[in-house]
Amino acid sequence: FLNSNKFTGQLPSQLANLKTMTD
Repeated sequence: FLNSNKFTGQLPSQLANLKTMTD
């Protein structure tokens, strides 16, 4: 569960990175 929490916590960061790259 801790791993999943960490993964979901980093999701927003990943999405922001993708948006910056595609921008």
